[in-house]
Amino acid sequence: FIPLYDKIFYVPIEFEMEDDGIRKVDKEFQEEIDAIISNRLFSSSSTFKPDNVLTISGSREERKQFIMSHLV
Repeated sequence: FIPLYDKIFYVPIEFEMEDDGIRKVDKEFQEEIDAIISNRLFSSSSTFKPDNVLTISGSREERKQFIMSHLV
């Protein structure tokens, strides 16, 4: 079903995670999950259309503005 989405927002690792007691903050685990996701989205065998995958970067406010501008 995912290849049918109009937009997929990819958020690469840019900030240190905050230990909120809920999420894992293990950097190696975080990088492993990011590698799996980015390989699925950007590999040559990906079923996703490149134009549908939007990479988000910048400050939290810049990310929010980017997402909002692509949802309208």
